[in-house]
Amino acid sequence: MPAAMNIQPRKLPSLGGMLRHDFREYEPGELPNHIDEDRTQDNALLYGSRDALDNLPTRQPDTGRKIRRDANVAGSVVMTLPVEIDPQDRERVEAWTEASVEQLQQMPGKLAYAVLHRDETRPHIHGVIVPVDERGHLSWKRDYGRREAFRGFQAAYSARLAELGVEPTPEAEKAVRRAGYTQSIHGWRVGRAVIDAQERVREAEERVVEAERRIQALTPEPHKGPPPKMPPLHKRAQEIERLQREVDRYERVIAARDRDDAVRKRLRKDEERREQERVDQVTRERDHFAKLALDRTPPEQHLQLAQECEKKGLSSEPTDNILSKEWYRQWQEREQDRGLGL
Repeated sequence: MPAAMNIQPRKLPSLGGMLRHDFREYEPGELPNHIDEDRTQDNALLYGSRDALDNLPTRQPDTGRKIRRDANVAGSVVMTLPVEIDPQDRERVEAWTEASVEQLQQMPGKLAYAVLHRDETRPHIHGVIVPVDERGHLSWKRDYGRREAFRGFQAAYSARLAELGVEPTPEAEKAVRRAGYTQSIHGWRVGRAVIDAQERVREAEERVVEAERRIQALTPEPHKGPPPKMPPLHKRAQEIERLQREVDRYERVIAARDRDDAVRKRLRKDEERREQERVDQVTRERDHFAKLALDRTPPEQHLQLAQECEKKGLSSEPTDNILSKEWYRQWQEREQDRGLGL
């Protein structure tokens, strides 16, 4: 696999969170879930010190110009242990650690510190570089603002790890080129997709091996000795007849269910047809009743009736207005009759 190395630019406001993560300066109960608290003591400071970022330059020494608050004042480099190296192989891990620190020291700028983390899923190194030149001039864009620059860092790091037996395969190199160079608020990210994919492949291979082991454990051993004695012919015929009777019984049950479904479907269609006939009958009676009510109302009252119905929020159709008026009149007559005790 290729050397997995990510670089992210850091602005002044983000340095506090970066230091808290790199040096595990969390309050009780704030430690993220992906960090094993029992293994935090295995982390090691490889280079520099915690206070290396306390005196960052605030002005450019050659021009005296004040450095903007949103300027990239540092670069956070993460180097992950290749999957070809066993984390339990202490000798190879130490060789990888030395090669990684040497790579950080030879990158442009000043290496502030490098920390080895062993309390997460995979050992990795956090390094912080301040992009200053010999004059103390701070400029992230000068040394790290080009795609070719990072490709050179990646190639140099891959060459160092090649001495440890970590040779990139053509497929992995193609994946790195496809991942390419992405510059955004998160900075450069190259090789992360490759190592994540290889981790998933390694886990899948382990699951396949475990599944094969379980299948082998469950597979019965081949029969040794003489073949098992077969039952008599008439016994086998009786068993076949019994199974045939079971099949016939199940087929009869399925056919009965199909008949029941057909009957229920036919009854549902009949009910829908009768319901539609009732709706049509009520509609015809309503239209006839509305016509009679319209004939009983003088034409000069049609406009007044429409205005009254509009105030009451009734329909504005003349037939519906007349029908509503007639229903209201009949209701009043029934109430009067109920009041007179008729």
